[in-house]
Amino acid sequence: MSEKNDGGPAFPVSDLSWNNGMFLWDWYVGRIVQGFLSNPTTEILYLPKVMTHLEEIIRVSFGMADQILEERNKRHEEEKEDAVQRTDQA
Repeated sequence: MSEKNDGGPAFPVSDLSWNNGMFLWDWYVGRIVQGFLSNPTTEILYLPKVMTHLEEIIRVSFGMADQILEERNKRHEEEKEDAVQRTDQA
């Protein structure tokens, strides 16, 4: 089983050896959930519906955060490859 990509620290703090900050994945999940719950056009804003659909909101938010980090990593790899090609051409 491969290790889950958490994106690394969202807010790294180098002077606290016991805590490197929140993981980027957690930050994305929080923002996605916040978006779901603050959107006035979301049907599930009525509290009993939120509680009924909470597992779905969390599952979807986790999946979206995973996809964001996957795309982020792809773009970082593409940027590295482009930089190597530019260096080779120089």
